[in-house]
Amino acid sequence: MDPALAAAVSAAEACGIPSTALVRQSAGSTSAVFAAGDLVFIVAGAYADPATLTARVAIAAVLSRSGRFVRPVWPEPRSYADRLVTAWERVHLRPGPIDWHSAGLAVRTLHDTPPGALPVPLPNVGDLADVRVAVDLATASGRLDPGGARLLRGVATRLDEELAHLDDRRVVVHGDLHAPNVLGGWSGVLLCDTDEIAFGAPGYDLGVLLDPGRPAIPFAGLTPFVQGYGAPLPSVAARRTYARSAHLRRTVALLSHPATTVHARFYRRVRLGAWAAMARDWERDLVPVVALPPGTRVRLARRAGR
Repeated sequence: MDPALAAAVSAAEACGIPSTALVRQSAGSTSAVFAAGDLVFIVAGAYADPATLTARVAIAAVLSRSGRFVRPVWPEPRSYADRLVTAWERVHLRPGPIDWHSAGLAVRTLHDTPPGALPVPLPNVGDLADVRVAVDLATASGRLDPGGARLLRGVATRLDEELAHLDDRRVVVHGDLHAPNVLGGWSGVLLCDTDEIAFGAPGYDLGVLLDPGRPAIPFAGLTPFVQGYGAPLPSVAARRTYARSAHLRRTVALLSHPATTVHARFYRRVRLGAWAAMARDWERDLVPVVALPPGTRVRLARRAGR
């Protein structure tokens, strides 16, 4: 049994839920999600920090009071099978397309949250200075080779030049607002996942939702979303800059952990190859590697190795 499943089984049984009721909903690079009855268990990765996870749960508890964010069931993570697990109220999804007007309202509610209402200070994603620091640390630890470090620093510098000309407003942003984190429940859309909640420009979220490489909102949903959100969308160029900034921050965070398996080392090369391809052709849309066809991933991994 893999570690994430073992932790989810232990957590479910502690809640009186048989392991046979567990359904794996997703498994990403940092966590795995399991549902059972009215609960969702999120099993954190091996390198998760208890204090950080506790803060994320506390933030979600505050945001859930608006009725637009998923509510945590436990006030802090619990340890099962050597993994940290958080429990959440399950959102039973309504069949059919997302109500994009309701989604606009949910994002507006998040952006209108006073930062002082949250229980912990938020990181600032207004620029990529923190990303360059993380690149330096990953390089010093040997987890990132000098060539990869030069590549990522160069991309960060170019993106910062673009960000300097964009919106200087700062609000509470989700930070990772792609399609799986927009849940169409029976009572309206709720947002989930506080892993990357931060303080930044509103366009940071809108850019991820409308990432030219992988837009979450279909064309027919744009008008109702704007009506619900109550403000115009950023330009296509601005969306691209914000989306790339979010992807870069995620890439560097992932590269900061040791790659202990063949799978992890392969995806490390794929990610670097994708950034190398985009750095050579700045008009190229950066599609997250998990959404790429297998053959494309292999080609990007080879590019990173050259």
